[in-house]
Amino acid sequence: MTITAESVITMGRTLVTTKVGDETVIFDDESGIYIGLNEVGTAILEELDGPKSVALLVDALMSTYDVDQDTCQKNIISFLDDMLEAKLISIKAA
Repeated sequence: MTITAESVITMGRTLVTTKVGDETVIFDDESGIYIGLNEVGTAILEELDGPKSVALLVDALMSTYDVDQDTCQKNIISFLDDMLEAKLISIKAA
């Protein structure tokens, strides 16, 4: 599925997360997948406290980081593509 600004993202299931400095470590005990997130990945994960559109994620991160909208959206979609491939999120078209 192609992720767009209108796509609504939800965490696929409850994951074990812990913060280590500015990073967050995610462990999915169902699949055994372990992922380390940098500061920006952590910010995206923190914004996913419930179903949220990519457009809302972009707005939230643009208010925190000095980045233009196109770059922010491309980077978020790339991150979400990786999370989708790992089956850690689900996508619903708006």
